[in-house]
Formats: sequence, structure tokens, C-alpha cells
Amino acid sequence: MPSCSSSAQSQGSYMEVKREMEQLINSKDQLHRAELHLESEKAKGRWLLAMCVMMILFCSVIFMDQIPNDLKESLINYLEKGGKTSEMESNKVDDPHVEIMPQPSSGNETERDSYRSSVRSLAPTQVPITKARHGSQSDYFDEDKLLVSILDKRIEKLSVYNRWNIPFISNRETPVYWHVPRTAGIMVDEIFSHCYKLVQAVDNVGVLMGHETDTSLQMISNEDGGKYINVNMGTKEGIDRGKKLKLTTWSSPFVIRTPYLFETAGMFHPGRSGKCFAVLRNPIERAIDVFQHLKDMKKPVFVNMTMEEYTQSPYCEQNWMVRILSDEMKDVVSQEHLDMAKHVLGRKCIVGFTERLEESVHRFAKYFKWDQDISKLKIRDCLSNLLSKDSDANSSSHISPFNWQVPVSEDPKYGKGSLVWEMLKKKNSLDIELYNYAKKLFQSQALYFARL
Repeated sequence: MPSCSSSAQSQGSYMEVKREMEQLINSKDQLHRAELHLESEKAKGRWLLAMCVMMILFCSVIFMDQIPNDLKESLINYLEKGGKTSEMESNKVDDPHVEIMPQPSSGNETERDSYRSSVRSLAPTQVPITKARHGSQSDYFDEDKLLVSILDKRIEKLSVYNRWNIPFISNRETPVYWHVPRTAGIMVDEIFSHCYKLVQAVDNVGVLMGHETDTSLQMISNEDGGKYINVNMGTKEGIDRGKKLKLTTWSSPFVIRTPYLFETAGMFHPGRSGKCFAVLRNPIERAIDVFQHLKDMKKPVFVNMTMEEYTQSPYCEQNWMVRILSDEMKDVVSQEHLDMAKHVLGRKCIVGFTERLEESVHRFAKYFKWDQDISKLKIRDCLSNLLSKDSDANSSSHISPFNWQVPVSEDPKYGKGSLVWEMLKKKNSLDIELYNYAKKLFQSQALYFARL
């Protein structure tokens, strides 16, 4: 009996220890599962945080122009505390750039690789500062701070112009043709009027037939079929009048043509934005044409002036494009103004060129959807007729021998290598650099239009 009792007690102890061991094992297993679950939740949290940061960065790139200055300054200060990029990297004029395009939904690896390789630099997202530094960083702190402040205030005025690489919305945006003088402006006007039947508010007071001072807005129809709103966008007084008469509330779609982007910006508001496009021309050829045009108009100062005298006079063209895009028409312009002009052109404008005018116009029409209700054949014939007509007129009339269809660079007297050419090249060096930048932008924008 004692042996049986002892055996029963031993078995009971064994079972108790076994249960305790099983409970311990279960507890460890539960603890392990809990640890795995916790790690999984942490990983999800990190993933969500990363996605939020990416979304914030994405939105800041796309909508930085709409962020209030005080919030923008706070964000910049916060990012500066988190880390600093190298000066060389932060001073790249064209970096970073962004293009919006749909990613292929197909699972085909070749197509995805093609998509990834097609993403290119398109529009600068920040105003760079490229001032040469020869002293310590503290020596330039106040100067740079002032410069950034000035640029920020000027660029803020243009926040009402949306980025070109965001699709056009006709009921919330108005096309604004930034008109650079002597860059086929009359031809572009005729193309818009006759080929695309567009209503325009232009900077040519002649087409308004005296209605530019009316007390209300109305549409003026010319004998040749052109339709214009009676606002003179060629003067600041005319633009102010258009603002008072609420031009941007005009009931039907129209195009604004003006050389003054900053003044025109005052017409827009959060419910109505502008979309900029422009036709550009070699700055030296344009400057020569400007002088000839002023001379042909019998302006007293220029009647007896030679081209050589013009290049050395205070009336000579000096970086007109950079001055307009940096809102600096009086003082000396520098690299900082060029950087701002690149920023504005690269972010805000679809660019075209006089030497590729037909292709440029097709891009504008495709982007703003002007060609949706017109047959391609009619547009092609209309463009061909207008361009050939203008070419014939140039060869048989008193039109400037240096107009946009003439390769002035090949002129034996004023072309490349001549004293006039070199003088104008020196006085318009910033415009030339901006023009070369625009050529690269034109090629980059081709990728965007290929996907429309």
C-alpha cells in the first residue's frame, strides 16, 4: 500500500509539473506571437509614415505656389533642422524637376521599364541661388536672406498661374499668351482668329477700333473675322481697366495676349487661374528686328540712327525677357534674375519657337483643346495658307527685312561675327542663356505632349 500511495503521489506531481510546463510553453508561444504581431504593426506604422511623408513631399512640389509664405517658411526651417543638402546639389537650377504622367497599368516589364526611363526633367520646383561665394557663409547670410525674400515676394504674385504640367481645366483657367515683341505676334493672332476661331483680349489697340475705353466689356468683330474683347492688354492702364471690368469672368472661352505677366496676374483669383504659353525667338535677331521696326515707324530718336549706334545707345535691347520675368525693368539684372526667369518659365509656361511655329501652335491647340471641334485637314490648310501668305508678303513689301521668318544670323552685314551681333550678344547674355534653357524645356515638354 505505501508503495502504491507513493506512486500515486509521484504521478500526481508529474502531471502537475507537466501542466505547468504546458502552460509555460503556451505562454511563451503567445508571447512570441504577440511580439510578431507588434513587429508587424510597427512595420505597418513605418510604412504608413513613409507614405504620408511622400504624399506631403509630392503635394509640396505640385502646390508649393499655393502655400502661404508663413507656412512655407516654417516648413523650410523644419527641413533645414532635419538635415542639409550639399550646396552644389541645392544650387542646381533645374533640379529637382517633376513630370505628371500616367503609369502603365500593364504588367509587361518592358513597358514599365520604358515608362521609368521616359521620366525626364521638366519644370524647376524651387528658386535657386547661384551667387559665387568667396568669403565665409556668415558674410553672405543677410544678403542671401534679403535676396530670397525679394524673390519670394515676386514669385508669390505669379502663384495664380498654374503649372503647365497640370492638365488644363477650361472652366477654372484662362490661357495667357506671354507676347514677346517681334516674335510672330501678328501671325499667331491670325492663326488663333482664323484657324481656331478664338476670341482674344490682346495688346494690339488697333484691332479694338476705339472701343478700348468703353465702360463695359463687349466683343469686337473685325472685317477679317477676328473677334476681340475690348480691353487693351498692352498697357498697364488697360490691364487695370480689364481688372475693374472683371475680364476673367467673360462668359465664353478666350485667350489673353500680353507682355505683362505680373500685372495680368492681378486679374486672377483662387477661383480663376491663368495658364501661360509663349513663343520665343533668338534674342539677338529679335533685338535687330526691334530696332528696324522702330526705325520703320519713324520714331524721331531712331530715324537717323544706324544699327551700330543703336547697339551702343541706352535704347538698345538689354535682356528684355529676363527683366519681364523677374519684374525688374529699371535696375541692373544679374544671375539671380536669370534664375528667377528660368523658374517662372520652367514652371509656368508652355514654350514654342518662331523657327518651329507650326509645331508650337499644334502643341498649344492640343493642350488647350482648341482643335477638338475642328477637322485636322481644315487646320492644316489654314496654317499652310497663312504661313505661305506671310512669306510672300515679306518678299514683296516694306515689312522689316529682319522679321521672324528671316535668318538674321546669316545676314552678311549684321549676322554672326559682325560688330553689331557681338555687341548685342554681350548686352543680352542673360536672355541668350534663358533662350537656350527654353530650348531644352521645349524638348522636355515634348514627352508630356506625346502622352496627351
